[in-house]
Amino acid sequence: MTPPRPPSRVIQWGTGAIGAEMITAILDHRADLDLVGVKVYSETKHGKDVGTLVGRSPIGVLATADTAEVIAMPADCVLYTPRTTDLAEVCRILASGKTVATTAFLFHPRRLPSPDRDHVLRAGTTAGQRSNWVGRRNGEPLMQIETLWTVGGEYPDHWPRPKDGWTLTIEGDPSMRTHFFSSASFTRPASIEEHVRSANVATAMQVLNAVPTVCDAAPGLATMAALPLVRSHTGFRNA
Repeated sequence: MTPPRPPSRVIQWGTGAIGAEMITAILDHRADLDLVGVKVYSETKHGKDVGTLVGRSPIGVLATADTAEVIAMPADCVLYTPRTTDLAEVCRILASGKTVATTAFLFHPRRLPSPDRDHVLRAGTTAGQRSNWVGRRNGEPLMQIETLWTVGGEYPDHWPRPKDGWTLTIEGDPSMRTHFFSSASFTRPASIEEHVRSANVATAMQVLNAVPTVCDAAPGLATMAALPLVRSHTGFRNA
């Protein structure tokens, strides 16, 4: 009989909207993950028990704003979700022997070219971004993904007017279309804060559920395209 796998030791790097959801999910649902450290950026959070930072009982793990202290902590994986990413910082984490799982697009192997990235980040130049990816087979378009992101709800006149969320269209025989929308609930009244949180949960769980798989992966960069299927830990448990 295969012995049970010991919990993976994880560090949460950043306690904003996404990081806080990861922490609460670990404390409430993930016995297979051991939260051993938390990096914060506010001196008001430094030294506070992580449990109390997310509205839970104290767990005996204190948050710290000291980067060197966090990097020195023994851990298997760092959940890297700060508001502003730092390539040199991530390299220091990796050099310490830890795996990094992140929501940050900066570290995608096929990230935006430098001129495009610099334009996006330059203040006052970008209030929206439209991206389009096309997958081809034998030179012919087979799959297309388009994203429209804006600051606020306005779209340029030459952009499409999509529904909020994600629409999947399959053109074939038969043709099909479905729409996905993240919501706090479809059966009860919910505040805008709850609806926003639902999107944060969806983002955070993609990375959190991937931790065991990422820790087992070969050294190097790995995306969802290369990893085995990442499933919900609570919704679809392994046998």
